[in-house]
Amino acid sequence: MMFKKENRQRVYFKNNKESLLEDYLEQELVSQERFYFKINNFVLLIPFWAVCSYVTMITPKRIIFNTDDLKKVELDTSTEVISKITKGDGKLFNYSFSYSSEIY
Repeated sequence: MMFKKENRQRVYFKNNKESLLEDYLEQELVSQERFYFKINNFVLLIPFWAVCSYVTMITPKRIIFNTDDLKKVELDTSTEVISKITKGDGKLFNYSFSYSSEIY
């Protein structure tokens, strides 16, 4: 699955000379339809492919190629975003459940 995602992103970049995720994030920030919130250098949104409203996407505002590229302040912010969404979902559903996440 990961290979397929990476391959699609490479093809998009080759054809458009821009990052697919960067373009997608820009569209979401403009439309504000599925936008949850942004904190400093990260954005939390519900991606258009989500099957329900508690599937979220956390993404940095700048392009990074792997998590080692995150600055300390970005790592701290991403932790804050994850904390907010997990606490919010727990309150919303009045239930503590396990989470799965991907970094985009």
